[in-house]
Amino acid sequence: MQFNYQLTSIFLNTISEFYRLHGALYAMGDSLPWKRQLEQIVGDRAALAAVSLDSPHEVDGLIQDKRSVVVPVEFKNAFVNYRQTKGRLGEFFAPGRKLDLTVFDQIHQSILNEYYQPNMSFYRTKDKVLPKVVFENGTYQKVEIAIKTPPQLIIEQLNDLNEWIAENYRILNPVLVAALVYFRLAKIHPYADGNGRTAKVFVHGVLYQNQIDSNNIIVMEEFYLKNRSRYYDIVGEAIETEDLTSWLEFFANGLLYGAMESVKILHKLSGGSIDLATGAFIKLTDNQMQIINALQGLGRTSGAEIGRTLGLSRQYVNNLMNELIDFGLIEKTGERRSATYALVTGFRA
Repeated sequence: MQFNYQLTSIFLNTISEFYRLHGALYAMGDSLPWKRQLEQIVGDRAALAAVSLDSPHEVDGLIQDKRSVVVPVEFKNAFVNYRQTKGRLGEFFAPGRKLDLTVFDQIHQSILNEYYQPNMSFYRTKDKVLPKVVFENGTYQKVEIAIKTPPQLIIEQLNDLNEWIAENYRILNPVLVAALVYFRLAKIHPYADGNGRTAKVFVHGVLYQNQIDSNNIIVMEEFYLKNRSRYYDIVGEAIETEDLTSWLEFFANGLLYGAMESVKILHKLSGGSIDLATGAFIKLTDNQMQIINALQGLGRTSGAEIGRTLGLSRQYVNNLMNELIDFGLIEKTGERRSATYALVTGFRA
């Protein structure tokens, strides 16, 4: 099995910028402020985007600029399964574990919340059409596209992919491996359901096994949701032409988008005190960080209300507020007892 592609300057420059932002996100390790909150938000947003790809929901209604994600009821089970499956990367992609079809099948079973059974036949046995989602006339609509790999060739093509992984996994750049395997799974479409989610978890796993995004804070899934019409078009184009160059550029842009969104989320969580895109960092005390967290939840409010929320005296809160105003993180409206405060940078209420 061979893949035809060119490593263009677009691909290489995009991956270089991804590595730069990834390095900035991971440079502080466990001491990164707001790390736990970042992992929670990214994990929720990634899972929601992954399970929403083929839904007619309006994208901006799903990707919300808030600290907590609102999951539509029809996605609840799939959301939880995807979230939990990504949490098991250390099991699926343990250091030194050989990657083969068993890993695909275990991920797929976990996504569907079914117990994995070796040698169980769960590949599709029929031709299939995909519910491609397109944006037309101001609304999202579904159209159907046929999968070209016939069921009788699935196992043969998966075995070919299995051999390619064994031969190339430790030779090629892991980002390139992840991109090529993702495409091949999309082309084969071996399962009746959950193919895209399986491929995305595999991508995260390949990166994880190569010490890239070990904490799952790259929200690449949203890129596919925001660009879902282009996603289907570019995969279809690559299948027709057998040239994966454009697909590799698209894939690289997805990783970069995921890193940039994580940087933006951290910027808002920190009230603007951490901007990894520019390298700006304001070191805050624990109490100053508590003020930032309180304002994230309360919105514009008074010093007295923040004091009651945190159990601190009003005078002490005012002193902290003045320090944060001097940092340019908080804005003040009014004077004395009528004064209210709000974050300059934060999430929508």
